[in-house]
Amino acid sequence: MAGQYGYVPLGRHLVSYGIIEKLLAWFLKYLNGRSHCTRVGKTFSIFLPMLSGVIQGSVIGPLLFLIFINDLVEILASIGISVMPLLYDTSLGSI
Repeated sequence: MAGQYGYVPLGRHLVSYGIIEKLLAWFLKYLNGRSHCTRVGKTFSIFLPMLSGVIQGSVIGPLLFLIFINDLVEILASIGISVMPLLYDTSLGSI
């Protein structure tokens, strides 16, 4: 979903919850433009852009995750898949 919300599909969900203008801009700035590298011992990988996800260990991460997957239960139920959402995971099964 590049464009209005950058690479943040969560942007449209935030808008549907009434998060607009300055607060939406704050969330999108928080979620866009991040990079990541990996360290093994004293060696670091190159930095690569992060195009999805929220910062691990953040206070707001669980809330953003729940907002993002809120539609998931209904969408999957409409095609015959039951979902039991957990905090950072989902459990799929047939109805």
